[in-house]
Amino acid sequence: MNDVGPIAYKVDSVGSFSRGGVTLKENGTIIDSDTANPTNSKVSEHTEVEVTVEWNGNTETFKLSK
Repeated sequence: MNDVGPIAYKVDSVGSFSRGGVTLKENGTIIDSDTANPTNSKVSEHTEVEVTVEWNGNTETFKLSK
């Protein structure tokens, strides 16, 4: 996981958010402890969510679905 280095990610959906300079935990996960703004739009089970992850000069974009 140290070879991966810092990670940046962006989540696009009804609203969007992003983070940069994030490092992986020992089990290869990222935990974001920020709380959502209650005025933001809510994501339903049918909402399309696109995630872009950048690490070590690589970029991958994928869609999340139910």
